[in-house]
Amino acid sequence: MLWEDLLGAAVQPSDDFFDIGGYSFLAVQMVNELRESGHRLSASDVYEHPTLEGLASHLAGGQASAEHPEPAFSALWSEAVSPWSGERPKALVQLALGEREPFFWVHWGTGNIGYLRPLADRISGGRPVYGFQHPALVRRERVEMSVGELAERYLTELLEVQPEGPYLLGGLCNGSNIALEMARRLTERGREVALLAFVNGYPNSIPSDIDPGDGPEEFYQLRLATLRQRFEVENLAAAAPEVMKQLQAEDVAYYDEHEKSGDLMWFQAVWAAIAFAHRHHDPRPFAGRTLVFQTKKGEPSFTSHWKALVPNSQAETFDVRSTLPILQHGPFQESITRHLSQNF
Repeated sequence: MLWEDLLGAAVQPSDDFFDIGGYSFLAVQMVNELRESGHRLSASDVYEHPTLEGLASHLAGGQASAEHPEPAFSALWSEAVSPWSGERPKALVQLALGEREPFFWVHWGTGNIGYLRPLADRISGGRPVYGFQHPALVRRERVEMSVGELAERYLTELLEVQPEGPYLLGGLCNGSNIALEMARRLTERGREVALLAFVNGYPNSIPSDIDPGDGPEEFYQLRLATLRQRFEVENLAAAAPEVMKQLQAEDVAYYDEHEKSGDLMWFQAVWAAIAFAHRHHDPRPFAGRTLVFQTKKGEPSFTSHWKALVPNSQAETFDVRSTLPILQHGPFQESITRHLSQNF
């Protein structure tokens, strides 16, 4: 049986896939094998129907097919404004004042950047610090769904602030791929990129638990299923005030304090658009100086993946769990400040 083959254990009909050793990457493997057998299934269905009997009933049509009160990605996207309608919102926000060339950070997977504001003075090296937030958080706009297009949009704003180099760029988590593409394009145009930094970034060459064949709707539904499981709710739209409050907590910071719970579902569509862009991007090498700040979990990816893309790179590893703890970690703050205090 497929479940037993994947999990390496006997499975009872009432067993919960995730309680008996299943995890997201195995869920995607199972979905892919079932699709090859002709079943219509997504990874989010496994989250919705985590028992063997529940999933079998769902496939047989014994349960309603994932019809939730939450809006579909297509509905949210179609109701959003055209990116060419009216004045386009700015993505760039200033986080700290300073002298000399500024440092630019690119947002992580949820698109926000405000959580960096209280930390900016501690990681600035006395330079001005700017951050790119995803423009779809500013207004409901059908934004670009490729890393290259986002990089070009952000570069337009960067060059308005700093017309001449040297340039200093950083990427947070998924934002590392956008920052890498920005650095590569600046270099192609004959401009100097003096420093590129990644914080807990993962290149696309690393195997992912997201099926690259899925479209934005599937990415969106997977995100909703993950959040429902995490917060133990059946309807994210109905639970939006409490869920948003938890996502805005200081130790999570997925959304900034001013964001409204009524935008929670739209923000998940934005997450899906960013994830889709990231997963379908093929990064190209950058020869400039690069710093890779990583967790112990991410350490194995440095030599086997990052070195091929950024050969002139050095890594620093911290015994913390994810991106935000790295940013809050004293040794990281000391290190990035030391690097940014240099003259370029």
